[in-house]
Amino acid sequence: MKKKLFVLFLSAIIVTSAGAAFAEGEPGKIVFVCTGNTCRSPMAEGIAKKIAVEQDYDLEIVSRATKIDPEEVVANPNAILIMAGRKINIRDHQSNLMAAEDAKSASLILTMTSGHKENVLKLFPDAAPYTFTLIEYATGEQGNISDPWGMNLTDYEETASQLEALIPVALEKYRASK
Repeated sequence: MKKKLFVLFLSAIIVTSAGAAFAEGEPGKIVFVCTGNTCRSPMAEGIAKKIAVEQDYDLEIVSRATKIDPEEVVANPNAILIMAGRKINIRDHQSNLMAAEDAKSASLILTMTSGHKENVLKLFPDAAPYTFTLIEYATGEQGNISDPWGMNLTDYEETASQLEALIPVALEKYRASK
């Protein structure tokens, strides 16, 4: 099996100022984070964007990775297929690493797992007040979004259903807090 080269999260970047970078009346920015930005976070981004349009929320919504495999920088075909069934197009998605500017400009960072949250906070400690796992933010409980990578369509469907249950709650909570 061919070894894959992973580009690790840029550890030298430190955020000097962070949080709620948007003035009152300007759109907020929500960043969804997972490992490679090929499955969970692109699906979350797509679902959130659809809801934002339907509910007329003025939000910038993006997704990012904690590390990127240079041989896998597009949305996973199964994620594309599952989202297409929901009339959400993530076909043109390209993986992006979480960067200092993302942490600095975010109003809310929602990670897929507690491990992702830890990674974000190691690099961007000033983002702690507005960084949560998606489950934590939406429900107040601990938990992780299941990772379908390398699994079958049923697993992708289950992850998408998890996201569809939590993201509307998270978006409404965020909107109500502004």
